Order: sequence, then structure tokens, then C-alpha cells
Amino acid sequence: MLRRIMDTSAALFADHEVNLARRRKNLRPASQVWLWGQGHRPRMPTFAEKYGVSRGAAISSVDLLRGLAVLLGWDVLEVPGLTSYHDTNYVGQGEATAAALNSYDIVFSHVEAPDEAAHQADYRTKIAAIEHVDRYIVGPVLRKLRSFPQWRMLVMPDHSTLVGTRKHGYGPPPFVLAGSGLRPQPAGHFCEKNAASGMHFDRGYDLMGYFLRGG
Repeated sequence: MLRRIMDTSAALFADHEVNLARRRKNLRPASQVWLWGQGHRPRMPTFAEKYGVSRGAAISSVDLLRGLAVLLGWDVLEVPGLTSYHDTNYVGQGEATAAALNSYDIVFSHVEAPDEAAHQADYRTKIAAIEHVDRYIVGPVLRKLRSFPQWRMLVMPDHSTLVGTRKHGYGPPPFVLAGSGLRPQPAGHFCEKNAASGMHFDRGYDLMGYFLRGG
């Protein structure tokens, strides 16, 4: 049935008025709908079952990550104005993340804007997005965490996205850990160069266990 829908869309789009106008301007037409991502729910333990941390929440504009949060047994918190681009509500997301720390043991707050800017080869917007994440989300959340007797914070990308290629890159992403019971490492400011000379995890999934209880 899905293949029939995709094949039918090609015929419907062929002479659509939008595509006729695009061809007159020597632009590429939208030729077909491609449906992907359908599948079965994976069998995976909840976050509480794996790590013993029962109350978790996620804030993200990305459906994939929101779905993963549901599979982990976390609540998905709604924040008005969230998008996947630089027009997202950074201030609201920072405030919501900090407020959620009053009710949850772990809060995952994800921003897609730097990744999308890199896919568009827009380095200026990527820099601005990272600066906004630092100012309006990392800063307020860090101040909130410091009001608790015990706390930890992990800041990292899920992967690199290269402005030069507009594609995802390879290699381990940098991260910074801060909080109670962690041994400080003299790395200076947080950047790719300094992060590459610090702590490494050959298996990425080991980082979460260390974040929660290592040090």
C-alpha cells in the first residue's frame, strides 16, 4: 500500500501547478513523496530499569527524540514556540528545563538548531544557535542545578554536522561534565580541541553510566 501511495504521488506531482512554475524558473520540481521510517516498536528497557532513575523528562522539537523518550518511560514536556531552527524559543526551553528539575531526577533538553544550520551550510547561524544554547539554556539550568546539594550536568551534541559538507560527521562528539563528585580536569574552555584531549568512551553508551554514578 505504501508503494502504491508513493507511485501515485509521482503521477499527481508531474503536472502540479507548483511544479510547472518551478520548471519555468529552472528549479527542481517536487517529484514524489517518499515514505520512510515505518517499523515495529523496539524492545528496550526503560531508563528506570537500566539505571534505577525513575523520574525522567525530555524537551525536544524532534519527533524521533520525543518517541525515544516515550520508549524510555520519560514524560515529554511541551514548550510553546519550539522549532528545529534558529527561530526556536531558547528562553522558554531554558526556563522549562530548569523548572522541570524540581519534579524530575533527570531532564533531557535537546536543541536541533545548530544541526539544521550546518545542514544549510550557514556557519553564522550555527554559531549564533550555539551561543543561544549556552546563554539561554545551559546558563539558567546550571544556575538552577547549583541550588541542589547534589547535581550533575552533561552538555554535548549527539553527533557532529559539518558546514563544509552539510552532512553528519564521524568520530566521537565532544562533551563536558560538571557537578558533584567529579574530578576537575584542566581543559580550559569547552571546544573540540580541548575535548579531544580529555576523557574518552570507546562505547558511547558507557557515558550515561559514568554521568550518573562515575567519578
